[in-house]
Parts: sequence; structure tokens; C-alpha cells
Amino acid sequence: MKSKIYSDLEVESLEKSPFVLEVNKKRFIHYDPLFKLWTILQRKKYPEKTCRELFEYAGFNTKLMNPKLPQTRIKSWENLYYRYGMDYFVSEKTYAILLDCFKGNVFIDNKENQAMIYRFKIYKELKDLLMEEKDNEKRCTSKNQ
Repeated sequence: MKSKIYSDLEVESLEKSPFVLEVNKKRFIHYDPLFKLWTILQRKKYPEKTCRELFEYAGFNTKLMNPKLPQTRIKSWENLYYRYGMDYFVSEKTYAILLDCFKGNVFIDNKENQAMIYRFKIYKELKDLLMEEKDNEKRCTSKNQ
């Protein structure tokens, strides 16, 4: 896949996304590790969703990207997940902080800040997916004993 060189306007638009850490040299997009993990767990839970749909759900303007970019990114993140596990993306400390943020299902709904709404929505879903993943691991280990 060829790397697309983004215009200044496209870089500015991409950097507005809460899940983009930076766009390096107008070519490489660095994503938030929690976003990466969220896409992987979403694909596991909802295999019928396309990679493009996941990126769009998270608020990305996929018209700016190479059409195959979401698919290739998520595939590479899945390979890392299956090779190294969840710890590759989040530390235990980050995981604990994420769980604490949503204790009691507290969810901030601020209509003025669309980026934060996307981020909280995705992080809340990620928290739920992580809880399911941990429960599945516990069930598997208890069956093996």
C-alpha cells in the first residue's frame, strides 16, 4: 500500500480526531493505543463490522484516507494483539485508570466538545470489552484447572 501524502488541511483535520496522536511528515498517522485496542476488541465481538465502519464510528473522516488504510492498520494491530496480548497496548495502570473513570457508569455528555464525546464513548465501550475479555480469560483458566 502506498503512503498517501496529506495536505496541510487534511493533516489539520486528522489531528482534530481525539484518537490521533500525531501525523508525522504528512504521511504517517500515529493512533492512540486505546483506540487500537478498542478496534481489535470490536472486531472480535462484532466480526460483521468492517474496519472502515469502525474508523467512521470513532469519528474519522475515512474519505481522507487510503481506502485500505483502516483494514491494514487493524490487521497489523490484531497481529500484535495475538502475538503479545493486551499488555502491548495498555499497561495494568492504564487499565485500572480506565475502570476507575467509569465506576458507576459516570459518563460526561458535553455537547460543545464533540471530540471528547467520541473519546468517552469509545473508552466506555473499551472498558466494557476489557471486562468481557478478562471474564473470558478467567473462565478459560478455571476450565483448564
